[in-house]
Amino acid sequence: MRLVKASLFGLIVASLVMMWTNREFVTEAYQVTENPMQVRLSGVDLQIDPTDVGPSPFAVPVSPDTRRAALPVVAPAGPEEQEPVEIEMTGGKARLIGTVSGPDGPIAGATVGIQRVTSEGIGDLQVLTNGEGKWAADRMPGGTYRVRAWIPGISTSGGSEVRYLEEDEKAEFAFTILAVDPTPTIEFVHGGPIYAAHSGSVAMVMTSRVIDENGIVVTSPVVGALVTVQTTFGVTVATSPIQLTDANGTASFTLTCLGVASGGTITATSGVVSHTFSLPECRAIPEPEPVLPEPSESVSVDG
Repeated sequence: MRLVKASLFGLIVASLVMMWTNREFVTEAYQVTENPMQVRLSGVDLQIDPTDVGPSPFAVPVSPDTRRAALPVVAPAGPEEQEPVEIEMTGGKARLIGTVSGPDGPIAGATVGIQRVTSEGIGDLQVLTNGEGKWAADRMPGGTYRVRAWIPGISTSGGSEVRYLEEDEKAEFAFTILAVDPTPTIEFVHGGPIYAAHSGSVAMVMTSRVIDENGIVVTSPVVGALVTVQTTFGVTVATSPIQLTDANGTASFTLTCLGVASGGTITATSGVVSHTFSLPECRAIPEPEPVLPEPSESVSVDG
């Protein structure tokens, strides 16, 4: 027993002596500066060469980083321009009928304008009255209708009637049309007072009421008409007293005040049309307001 204990003690002592002798090898293992791919085993250098094996076919590809990428500018789509749509005026079961009369009774050959208005577009239809002043429009679709009557260039109903018809409904209209006076009218336009011994411009504007192709009364300028003016009370015409109206129906004149007066009149004549208008008063030239010098600043000098 004592011999066994002595043998174990001797083995432990021998192991400690061997570890002390090889202490430098143990410490170098924690201070390796060589290529990490080299492994030293029991004093033998083992070199591990890199391989040419490609990436794993199961690897997930990395997407590019787009966090700072500029986004493309997309212009907002504007509303598409649509041309007016001509809608159907036939193919239904609605019926529009009516009469057209004047001061002397029914009128034959009058034009009746029928306009159908929907959210999709507008449809137009024109019919003529018969010898008894009657008219009819059959097989019309349902919807909202605007109807008026006229004789081109002569007379018109002046306004229109609006009705809503169901698909199989019948509507009746009665129009009375009156003549439109085509005689031109003259209006006087001036820019205010005229000062004595000075000139000022005035104008005569000629217009007439006509019926357009849709039976609507419109006011149009009278172009190329001769207009003659005459003045009174110390106001003379500095330019020619006879002028032609331009594209706007305007004939312009220059007047001169001979002295201070309360105002006179000017008469404009064109064909059978003649009108007299009051002129603006002739005033004295206002005296200019005196210009006072600005007060100068006083400077005190201490003596």
